Amino acid sequence: MGSFGEVPEHLLELAVDSWHGETRAFAAERGLTAVHIELDRAFRAEHLVVRETMTGGLADASARLGELAAALSPITYGGVSSRLFTTSTGDGPGDWEHRLAVALPDESVATILDLTDIAARHDARLWREDGVAGRVVVARHTRIGRAESHRRFTALLADLGAHDVLDARAWHVSRPQSLIGTHLRWHVPTGDRPRIPATSVAAGTPGVPATYLPIPGVEHRAVFDPALKQFPEAYRHGEPGFTDPDLAGRWRAHRRAALAHVLGLVATSDLADSLVLRGSAAMRAWFPETAREPGDLDFVVMPASREAGPELLDALREAVRANPGPGLDGSHAPMEDIWTYERAEGRRVVFPVRAEGLPESRVQVDVVFGENLPIPPEPLTVDGETLWAATAELSLAWKLQWLHTDMWPQGKDLYDAVLLAEHTTVDHGLVRDLLRPELGERADAWTPVSVLGLMPDWPNLRDEDPSVPGELDGWLRRLARALA
Repeated sequence: MGSFGEVPEHLLELAVDSWHGETRAFAAERGLTAVHIELDRAFRAEHLVVRETMTGGLADASARLGELAAALSPITYGGVSSRLFTTSTGDGPGDWEHRLAVALPDESVATILDLTDIAARHDARLWREDGVAGRVVVARHTRIGRAESHRRFTALLADLGAHDVLDARAWHVSRPQSLIGTHLRWHVPTGDRPRIPATSVAAGTPGVPATYLPIPGVEHRAVFDPALKQFPEAYRHGEPGFTDPDLAGRWRAHRRAALAHVLGLVATSDLADSLVLRGSAAMRAWFPETAREPGDLDFVVMPASREAGPELLDALREAVRANPGPGLDGSHAPMEDIWTYERAEGRRVVFPVRAEGLPESRVQVDVVFGENLPIPPEPLTVDGETLWAATAELSLAWKLQWLHTDMWPQGKDLYDAVLLAEHTTVDHGLVRDLLRPELGERADAWTPVSVLGLMPDWPNLRDEDPSVPGELDGWLRRLARALA
């Protein structure tokens, strides 16, 4: 497509595995075009596409595509797009692509969602492209004839009638045999990002962290935890499943009491001046009816310059040994290093909790070093104990940072972000500042629309907590609207 001027007979396209300077230089030296494309949502949303236009036969175009693919390897896609009326495309079933450039009155969440919904009715999607104002609506159809392609193309064009369509093209797409195996990830919806599903893992399995302590005699699953990704089996113990509602209620009440006891030990000790609460326990204090059931305690260490080490958790283990409260075991509480959200070093300790007549439970405590607090902490009362806590605004900014930059973004962070965004505001400049160390200048383009392209691991959240309603797309829309 490149520019939307006069179209040559064939458009050769290759999505390259890298969009760095060497590929652009390769294209410039040979009179090719290198275009940056960003899909609305995909495991890999950004691509550098190298294009060349040429006339002549389809066989010549396919041969030329093969030459370029060999020179640019590795590539993720290669294809030849021919004009709809080209006689070489034939009339039998084939692959077709419809591209329509649409100007937008603004970049608001409402405008983008309206265009997204129109595209979805036609199995199409949106992308941004260098040199094209607004969005490109792209529909790809396989194994249909010319007449059916034309019908679908005109239907999509008609549905976009209220929008300013700058250009509309229909193409017949073919690929040489050597490129049949390349993926069309940048053409078609990809569904969920690759995920590591919950599974069953026995305690003591080689490669699992020492803090993985499944509860004996209770059915629950091992859940992938990115904070432990240095382990071959990077699992934490998931929420247990109970068939007896009364037993489930008593077990959860006892775990809540254990969590509250640990919070009390922190609040009434020297640890109180070094630890800032964040995460599910703080969320429960703000949103007691809708927040996720806390299963752990998360703290940020003050000051950020404090050197990472086990001393804080050693002190906490000693406090638990001296005052075990409702059955906590401070003598058999394993510790592991963690990399919370891939950028901050930390430590994790897991306390077994025992009570007569109940299955064991666990209290997991994470402390993270080197995390700056761009908004100062504030006192927060949780279960009757007052501690320093990250503010709701900073918590929301962190959630957005993790969702946009983590290798394995988590569904729980999307859920929490929606609750926070619907009840507090966040400085968009703060969000961009948090994104900039990893996204660079792309962080400056962040807006509430950006969250519509997120792909967190929503299925694992639903597996662990089936009470969470709805599908991923609905939660992304709620978040975008709340941030707007």
